[in-house]
Amino acid sequence: MKNNFVQRTGQGGGFNVADEIEQRLSIADLLPERRPIPRSTMNRLLSAEAFRNRLGFSVRKKKFEYTHNEEKVLSALARVAEDLANRKVVLGDLWDVDGKRAYLDKLEAEGVLPTVADALSAESKKPPLPPKSPRVRTHSQ
Repeated sequence: MKNNFVQRTGQGGGFNVADEIEQRLSIADLLPERRPIPRSTMNRLLSAEAFRNRLGFSVRKKKFEYTHNEEKVLSALARVAEDLANRKVVLGDLWDVDGKRAYLDKLEAEGVLPTVADALSAESKKPPLPPKSPRVRTHSQ
């Protein structure tokens, strides 16, 4: 409902983590098959940067950025989406910080979350440099 309002009126257009994740999972063909992702539950789980970082991404200035290997991050996000869509994990499970942490700890113990080995180097996270403008030579005669 809220997303509909924002789209119709153009008001309140903050960054929606669940929408971004759903779009990325759709492109990678990793969305749950039977049910849609409960967006409010996904947004609650990923409301803090610390929890987003554990899944291998960050949001800065309303922009999604991978901090770990994209394939590993998408795999972890697909698992979260599957758990939420199939109601293995519900809003009540993620109501507070302890519930969110416990769920992510469980995924980490199962080897689902990206590890330090999957982290992107600072070099690979930097945006590409803009092309240099060609030098114009002038000939004095």
